[in-house]
Amino acid sequence: MLNKLKNYWKFLKTVNFKDTSKNLKKCDVLLFCHDANRGVTLNNKAYSPLIDSVRDKLEAEGFKCQTIAHSGSKLVGKHAHGNPISIFNRNSFIIFLISRITKKKFVQLIYENIFIKTKPKMIITIGCNDEFCLAARNLNIYHFELLHGIGYTPMPWDWDKKEKENLPQGILSLDAVSTNTFNELKLKGLDVYQINHPFLSRFNLKNNIELPEEWILKDIDQKYTKTILITLQWGYAPSIDELDIHKGILNNGLFFEEIESIIKETKDSIFWRFRFHPVQYRQQKKYKKLFNIVDNFIKEFKNCEWKESTFLPLPSILGTCDGHITMSSMSSYEAAYLGIRTLALCPTLQKGGIYGNMFKDLVKKGYLVKEKPDKVKICNWINELTRLEPLLQFSNQDVIQVLKEKMENK
Repeated sequence: MLNKLKNYWKFLKTVNFKDTSKNLKKCDVLLFCHDANRGVTLNNKAYSPLIDSVRDKLEAEGFKCQTIAHSGSKLVGKHAHGNPISIFNRNSFIIFLISRITKKKFVQLIYENIFIKTKPKMIITIGCNDEFCLAARNLNIYHFELLHGIGYTPMPWDWDKKEKENLPQGILSLDAVSTNTFNELKLKGLDVYQINHPFLSRFNLKNNIELPEEWILKDIDQKYTKTILITLQWGYAPSIDELDIHKGILNNGLFFEEIESIIKETKDSIFWRFRFHPVQYRQQKKYKKLFNIVDNFIKEFKNCEWKESTFLPLPSILGTCDGHITMSSMSSYEAAYLGIRTLALCPTLQKGGIYGNMFKDLVKKGYLVKEKPDKVKICNWINELTRLEPLLQFSNQDVIQVLKEKMENK
């Protein structure tokens, strides 16, 4: 009984009792994602590089779109691009009570209620659960999952083990590696399409697309001979137990002491950029200790910066960098796609580690090196840095082309 009460209380904390369901309107396309996917800011609003780029493209073609924020999201309404609507609101709380009486799945009823009110021709998600997929299939609405990263291998989320009904009907893949992985789901009747990266393609100079001025990086002091980006990740900080999946690896929860030592020794020659993970910078109160560590570090060493590197789009930052250092970030693929080499230091990536097979395609092509936190080896890697040919190859298959064809076929 106590556990049930705890679960109810946990649910109640996610409810937005300011009823936003009245904002649900009929649309052509519904788009769903979570705060963690809104990693960029545009016009003082949180912006999802993938979902919002797709939405902007759709609206430019005349389609009516509506964005829904996944459960637990706080960036709703005026706080995010497209004014996302809270999924758990006062109206959904009533549905919750009905589900207790009818014994029907509450979450599935929530989604079905949204779909019935908005009557979309298509749904696009970043992140979906079994109930979501069931609801879309029950109402015969085509549902695409837009992969939020590059280089998926092996199959994530145990989707190869799930029943067809608990999966989306289509996959929008952003690269050949992921496409090859998800092609396995074709045996279950899913469609798999490889599309141009909706966001990275905006930074392709051949497209001559004008970027918002606030996404254009300022020039740095020319006295520095190289610029290195360090992508920080959550889960390495001993002080945050519930997220501490690599306890004890990093004393400060952010980067190795060897990196700190190298930064100090290159204060006049290398500019270092720190990029916090969206999970961290969208919850700055929770991760205040980590931000304080970096703030204090930067006060002492002026060849470092984190705010611009965190809040600007990753391609904007990478465009000025000579190299990328991380523990185990999937940003390594974005770096490779723009011709930037990565040094990955997480022990789990080493031979025999639980993630030892990750990034093997990047390793084979010379875009990524897995290394232990050895100061001499890190310095040698930095000294030998050169930019490579961008790995990203733009195809002729734009996301709009795929979506329009699918809607017409429906």
